Amino acid sequence: MFSFTKAITFATLAASALVSAVPVDLPVGQSAVSDLTDLVEKRQSGDLLSIVADLQVSIAPAVTELTFITAANATADVITPIVSEITTTVQSTVTSIKALGNSTVSVAAEDISKALAGVISTVATPAGNILALEGIDVNAVTAALSPLGDVLGSLVDEVLALVGEILDVVKQTLDTLLGGLSGILSGLGFTGLLGLLGL
Repeated sequence: MFSFTKAITFATLAASALVSAVPVDLPVGQSAVSDLTDLVEKRQSGDLLSIVADLQVSIAPAVTELTFITAANATADVITPIVSEITTTVQSTVTSIKALGNSTVSVAAEDISKALAGVISTVATPAGNILALEGIDVNAVTAALSPLGDVLGSLVDEVLALVGEILDVVKQTLDTLLGGLSGILSGLGFTGLLGLLGL
C-alpha cells in the first residue's frame, strides 16, 4: 500500500526539483559564465607569474654552488650533479605551468618578461663564468652545462604558449632584457633558447 509517509516524501522531492529548476536572476550585464571565466583567468595569471618568480628563489641554492666552481674543480663530475638539481627544479616548474591548461592567460608583458629574464640570467651568468675559466676542458664543461639550455628553452616555450595576444611584446621585452647575455648564451651553446628568444 502507498503510505501517507511515502506520499509526503514524494511531494517534497518534487517541490525541490521545481525550486532547483527556477532560474536565478542576475544583474543586468552580468553573466555567471563570463564571471567564472574572468575568475579562472585572473587566477591562472597570478599563478603563472608566481610560479616563474618562485622558480628563481627555488634554484638559488644550486646556482650558488655553480658560483663556487673554479678552474681546479670545473669537471663534469662536479658540475653534473649541480646541473641536474637545477634542471629537475626547472622541469618541475614547467610541469606546473602545463597544469594551468592550454588557454591563454592575462598577464602584464613586463612582469612575466622580467620574471623569465631573472631565471635565465640567474642560471646563465654563473654558467658562463665557469666556461670563461682558464685551463678548463671547454668541451667537457660545455657538455655538462648543456642540459640547462634545454630546460630553460622548455620553460620559455611553455610560458610563451600561454601569453596569447602579448606574445610579441613579451618576446621583444625579453630580447631587450637579455640582449647583454646573448654572447654568453651563444658561448654556452644554448641555441634552442636563443632561437626562442630571437637573439
